Amino acid sequence: MDRVGHIVRHRAVFFVPGFGPAPPRALRERYRREAAKQAHLTLRAANGIWLNNTQR
Repeated sequence: MDRVGHIVRHRAVFFVPGFGPAPPRALRERYRREAAKQAHLTLRAANGIWLNNTQR
């Protein structure tokens, strides 16, 4: 079957229970929080302060 020039009239939308779409603002806030946590851990590691509060 030749599909060259085939026009898509609709998209198939799959719904997976438990994986509903999140609003864009919620995603931005989640990424912002996760980035802040990662930055904090990176700075602590760079300064030699590890998670168990011992210095190397």
